[in-house]
Amino acid sequence: MMKRNRDLRWRCKLRSWGLMGLFAFLLACCLSADPFGIAVSSPLAAQIPFPIPTTAPSVGTPQLNRQQITYNRSNNIIYAPVKLDGQTLFKLAVETSFGEQLEENKDSLIQRLGSVEAVLREIVERNESPESLNVVVAVDEELPVLRISREEEQPLHLATVTQVDRKVPGQELPLFDLATQWRDILQTSIEKAIQERQPDAIAQKVKIALGIIVGAIALSIVLIWLQKRATVKREDLKEQSQRLNRDAQQTQSRPLSPTGELNFSFPLQFFTDNLLKLDLERRQNINRLIRQSLRWSQVAIIYASITGILFLFPQTRQIGWGLLGTPLQILGIWLFITLANKFSDILIDRFLKEWVEFQPLNLRSSKSSQRKALRAPSFAKSFKGLLTFIFFVIGVFWSLSILNVPIGSVLTVSALVGFAITWGSQNLIKDTINGCLILLEDQYAVGDVIAIGEVSGLVENMNLRITQLRNIEGELITIPNHAIEVVRNMSNGWSQVKFDFDINYDADLEKATAIMQEVAQEMYQDAEWEERIVEPPQLLGIDRLDHTGIRISILIKTQPLKQWDVAREYRRRLKFAFDIADISIGTPQQSLIVKNASQPAAQDFEEDILHMENAEESHPEVD
Repeated sequence: MMKRNRDLRWRCKLRSWGLMGLFAFLLACCLSADPFGIAVSSPLAAQIPFPIPTTAPSVGTPQLNRQQITYNRSNNIIYAPVKLDGQTLFKLAVETSFGEQLEENKDSLIQRLGSVEAVLREIVERNESPESLNVVVAVDEELPVLRISREEEQPLHLATVTQVDRKVPGQELPLFDLATQWRDILQTSIEKAIQERQPDAIAQKVKIALGIIVGAIALSIVLIWLQKRATVKREDLKEQSQRLNRDAQQTQSRPLSPTGELNFSFPLQFFTDNLLKLDLERRQNINRLIRQSLRWSQVAIIYASITGILFLFPQTRQIGWGLLGTPLQILGIWLFITLANKFSDILIDRFLKEWVEFQPLNLRSSKSSQRKALRAPSFAKSFKGLLTFIFFVIGVFWSLSILNVPIGSVLTVSALVGFAITWGSQNLIKDTINGCLILLEDQYAVGDVIAIGEVSGLVENMNLRITQLRNIEGELITIPNHAIEVVRNMSNGWSQVKFDFDINYDADLEKATAIMQEVAQEMYQDAEWEERIVEPPQLLGIDRLDHTGIRISILIKTQPLKQWDVAREYRRRLKFAFDIADISIGTPQQSLIVKNASQPAAQDFEEDILHMENAEESHPEVD
């Protein structure tokens, strides 16, 4: 216990140190105000000891814009957004024929986007006064042209508004009205970008970033404390599971007899243990779901904090938008897959528990409930494994679709790989199919005593691939399901024991049969044994006459796995009853018949004796 608590404390400390290290890095990034190569002229940034780059990274690289190109076949155009600090301003378009010229048209569109974004970066990086910059609309060859005028400098050409740009969805305006709209958007966005790069604005955002970090650390500490409590609860449930397994082993402590028999200490214990295991497994799955939720919540807090800090600064806002794109979608997919898988485990355990408890559990009237209790663990393992595989496949294909990987190609490759695996693992497929049939047809379940071929024992574990038996010597025998052809189940539904007794030929036959019937009836009516014997005993009568005596047979139908207990007790009682009634057990008899010897035969016998004596005299060395 002390070692486990010490391990838990160390895990929590390591997790806390990792969290603090991550937030220390974020704090340093915020204090520098230039974690990703941001050029600022701030007294606060000047105090940071490590060097700060003086150039900004390229925003809107061709690769990024190529990924953002949208196709519109109805208008025969391709278009992409113009962005400033990660914010979309408007969209530029180029006509295309969607043939061999498509790649050339893409390059043309990328060059057009690059020239516009390059001018915007140049303007905002100069850190000029917003009042000195004006976006104006001029006319060039009857087309509106957007230019940026500056004091005492030549205006910068920004973009020409074309008729193709009007075909973009959301931009269906008259040409000069569209140019006016773009001018207003550019004027507002440039002023905002310049103001966000001022030292006072950066210092204010650094304070906000520090507040985000402090809040995230506080929430993370709370989550770590909750995770620690959930971990302690998990250890407690683990101890309960181990204790339940030990109790179950003690209940089944009497080993298999030389005839392959299995005994339980009392009738309902095995089935009750299965119900307790189902309930305990459901609680463990709930605890696992809580711990997974807390972990993912901590990841979400860290992710949201990093993204929020990146959004504060205009130079890193593009990275923030990137984190809100594909990475966030993939993270959300696997968060959903993980939680859905754990929640499905809880639903399976709950459903199976209700399925088992649908009828009151007593030995005489609810045989189906007993079988359900035996089959439930096997069903739970199979269903959970199947759903886990399905959720994993869904998560993989969903993530690939987010990454724009052609699903058709992936399915083709998967089909080829699956065919190769199927060809090389035919026995595995046979195991799985046969395992499904065993479960659905209720051929046997965990806790049954069965015989498969030359081996027999208690079914200790089974799944869709293998069946494991524990025999009398304590050996664990593993049998692939595809190798199972004929199964003898000695505990499904009900069991039956047949008694064959041989009595002496001199014994009173009518009296012996009456005693056997009377002893069996007394056991059936005995309060201690009536729950184990399900029907009145049936006397079959005389089965055989042979040299051992007169064989009398009787049948007693019992509860599953109780036939051996009933057989031992019946033999004990019958022996006492036969002794009182002076009825002898049959003993093997043999008759020796001696015929009268004739004279010729006697002479032949004397000649044989004489011949043997002569042989001994001629070979004295032979004893």
